[in-house]
Amino acid sequence: MGQMRESSITFWDKALAQLKRYRKAAEKEDPPGEMTLSCGALDTIRTGNREFIDQACKAVKASLPRNVI
Repeated sequence: MGQMRESSITFWDKALAQLKRYRKAAEKEDPPGEMTLSCGALDTIRTGNREFIDQACKAVKASLPRNVI
């Protein structure tokens, strides 16, 4: 049981480190793109806060021509 716990912790440590690298790269995206959306979606799932999703929807709708909406 101890080995499974250690490997689980190692997995999550690696996943967290990878997420931090991904988030840092997303911050450099100009204009914001796929990495930014992915990080926002992960944060929404993790925290339950829909603020990022609502802002992204508004930004997308604002960039579309009116006859498309």
